[in-house]
Amino acid sequence: MLTERYAENLNDLLLPVDRMIPLDRVARDVPQALKQYAHNRAESYLNYEWPSLPATLFMEFSRTGDRKRYESRYFARRRALQVLALGEWLEGKGTFMNDLVDGIWAICEETTWVLPAHLYMTKSKMEPIADIDEPVIDLFASETGALLAWILYILERPLAEVSPLLVSRMHRELKERIITPYLTRSDFWWMLEVNPFGINNWAPWCTSNCLSVILLHESDQAKRVNCVAKAMRTLDLFLAHYPKDGGCDEGSSYWYRAGGSLFECLEHLYVASGGKIDIFDESLIREIGSFMSKVYIADDYFVNFADGAARNLGIPACLYRYGERIGNSSLSAIGRHLHKLGRLQGRLLQADSLYRELTEIACYDGLQTNGGEDQIFLSDAWLPDLQVITARELSGAAEGFYIAAKGGHNAENHNHNDIGQFIVYLDGKPVLVDPGVGTYTAQTFSEGRYEIWTMQSSYHNLPTINGYQQQAGRKYSAKACKYEADLDYAMMSVDLSGAYPDEADLARWLRTITLHRSLESKVTIAEEVAMREEFGDVCMHLITPCLPRINENNEIRLYVENKEVVCISISGPQVKCKVDTIELTDEKLQKVWGDRLYRLVLESANKVKTASWELTLKRSISDMPTITGTPSRKG
Repeated sequence: MLTERYAENLNDLLLPVDRMIPLDRVARDVPQALKQYAHNRAESYLNYEWPSLPATLFMEFSRTGDRKRYESRYFARRRALQVLALGEWLEGKGTFMNDLVDGIWAICEETTWVLPAHLYMTKSKMEPIADIDEPVIDLFASETGALLAWILYILERPLAEVSPLLVSRMHRELKERIITPYLTRSDFWWMLEVNPFGINNWAPWCTSNCLSVILLHESDQAKRVNCVAKAMRTLDLFLAHYPKDGGCDEGSSYWYRAGGSLFECLEHLYVASGGKIDIFDESLIREIGSFMSKVYIADDYFVNFADGAARNLGIPACLYRYGERIGNSSLSAIGRHLHKLGRLQGRLLQADSLYRELTEIACYDGLQTNGGEDQIFLSDAWLPDLQVITARELSGAAEGFYIAAKGGHNAENHNHNDIGQFIVYLDGKPVLVDPGVGTYTAQTFSEGRYEIWTMQSSYHNLPTINGYQQQAGRKYSAKACKYEADLDYAMMSVDLSGAYPDEADLARWLRTITLHRSLESKVTIAEEVAMREEFGDVCMHLITPCLPRINENNEIRLYVENKEVVCISISGPQVKCKVDTIELTDEKLQKVWGDRLYRLVLESANKVKTASWELTLKRSISDMPTITGTPSRKG
């Protein structure tokens, strides 16, 4: 796409480094409240004790699989540096300069900017520490490079007044760690079509950072042209593998480093060419941005299939700017709404990198614009390539039922074994949910991934057949996925049988999820089951953050803060219902769901050859009765 349009004329299209002005480095027309916020943040890092990064801490990943201890210090350094740099840029009085210089020095002194978990990219893969003679570009080496590049862009003159050698050191590190390896190596897996990990967010994420470094600081025009040509090839590869419906199979929170980083790459190219490199008119580019408006639920809730988080304020400025660029008012309105939610929580800046904070400041007036709230609640969406449906009871409002469901296959990026998974919300709050993913460890991206409970189908709203769960791999795919919608209903049906191994003896499991938008609105989940030859055991699961109570007739009532919110009735062959309590100890999951989730286990009372069940969810708002006894607990 990019290469085809622009490769032959890059030398004429690309501005020299001294004419590329992505931001006005002397702009100070920033609201006083925002300046004060940036000052207060930076002030908290005065006399900062920069965390040490000893070799033994680096080696913990290879020794124990722990990522968190090293990474927490690594990212704390970069967060402090970002905050100090922005505070100094906005204030310009030297208040934070000493701490900023210490942070720059510390990061320049690091043996590697690569995370321990990404040492598999090096030639000496089996070593527990990094080789200083082989600079590798992973996500966070490139992020670190971009951080230093933008600090140089906005603060090079005052840094040079401290010492020209400091600026020279920064340029040297950028050249050795980012510019030279990017221009001379083409074997990093995120550049390659054939690789063990697929084409995913690494491609635009690494590319956006490398573009920042080279376009801002490489004066050799031939190298700049080579950089852009290489970036275009990588982005074309990413786009060629992206679903035409724009769906992000890595999860909605990963969109910010898939579609969001793609947007930033395209912005860099647009600015570097004076607006002449521009593919925002391409339908795929518009669909990739529009995805986030299609999976928005309410407040800070998003559909969270795969490794997504159900609650995520994300990067509002990224949504807003992308929406403005492609003319999607819904996407822009969601960005403004999320930014408002963040401001109400006291977070005046909500970006995760210095570049994103600088662009957030640049569009701050637009982010504070009111209006368009009704545009954030899309009625229906269908992503045929991803096989995902989203639908709400009332268009333009969070009130009422909301459903999302998926087909797909079990070899997606950041895959969970979750073909047929669905979620249900009521009035913008979760009722039946996808747990999401916990804190990453060495196991998360290893052969033991599916030993983690959050990845398993039995901890999604899915059945277990004859004791077998869904399996991982491309051959485990949805069958006969169908979508329909009109003013009265929205429906998706899918045959789950292809997700299970042959040993499960499952011939068909046709699941039909329907949102009924009638006077008596409801959600129904119809299950039609057929075994191949023998009668079999069937067990269905539902995951909820609501406190469940099972009545004698297997009617399930869900409560939030002592109020009954939803009643689930079950029709069909008799089932035995019980409740498992999942105590959450992972910090990432606790931030979303609190201390626990509940798993409803609906087990067929008898072996079945064929069977049909229907679960019906209806709104209820009665007071919670006194509950005697405690649900059975299982970790």
